[in-house]
Amino acid sequence: MEPSETLDVVELWDGERDRLNNEWWLITLMTCLTMCIAFNVTVISVRYWCSLKRDKVEYEDFIHVTEEKWHLDDEMNALASQTKSLRLAQLDAAPKT
Repeated sequence: MEPSETLDVVELWDGERDRLNNEWWLITLMTCLTMCIAFNVTVISVRYWCSLKRDKVEYEDFIHVTEEKWHLDDEMNALASQTKSLRLAQLDAAPKT
């Protein structure tokens, strides 16, 4: 083997090693980016799910309070009706002057 042939083989081998190093860094970079994106998607999903749960609890509380208010309104209307009926009965029973 002549020295020039040996030099060509060494240069080719060094070039191949550089190409593999470049691919390794590219693979590492793509892996890191993929992991960052997956982490952010997970965080966003968890925050969205938590906000849905919080909104559901707030909605259920609102419905419960609203139903209680309607129940109290019904009771107040019933008491007002009874009061009106009693007042009319008292007026009818009162001696007329």
